[in-house]
Amino acid sequence: MNGKDRQENIKEQLYNNANAISANQFAQQFKVSRQTIVGDIALLRAQGEQILASFNGYTYDQAPNKIIKMIVCKHRVDRVKEELELLIRNGAEVQNVTINHEIYGELSGTLLIKTENDINEFMTKLNGHKGRLLSELTAGIHTHLIKVASEESFAKIQQELFDAGLSYQTD
Repeated sequence: MNGKDRQENIKEQLYNNANAISANQFAQQFKVSRQTIVGDIALLRAQGEQILASFNGYTYDQAPNKIIKMIVCKHRVDRVKEELELLIRNGAEVQNVTINHEIYGELSGTLLIKTENDINEFMTKLNGHKGRLLSELTAGIHTHLIKVASEESFAKIQQELFDAGLSYQTD
């Protein structure tokens, strides 16, 4: 299979699959290196394909027409899962997490969390790798870009975050 055919196959699989597919999975399937797949994805993105990369692989952005909003949160590390569950339960897709670091400026990590399963995978990786959250560098203050269906959905999420004590509030 040549590169163009492989890229078309990758695009089709991502478009037709709701779950993320890793570069390693594609590499095994097509019997090429992981780096070849990373290059294929880069070429597809350069052609305008809406392919997103996250901690658990690649997905195709199936909801480009949703509203993208930013929320500001502050909480302890032990409330991360609660925050993500609240967002997902209310129909949000969590695109990333960003902090404003005093030395490096804005630091961001792609999340692409859409389902309970995504939350569980993220928490498993976080706990299994003894990882640290970006928000630990800023006393729990962080932002998320989220995709929501409507302004009403966003307002409901903001209120629930506030009620749960997960949103950042100034004195």
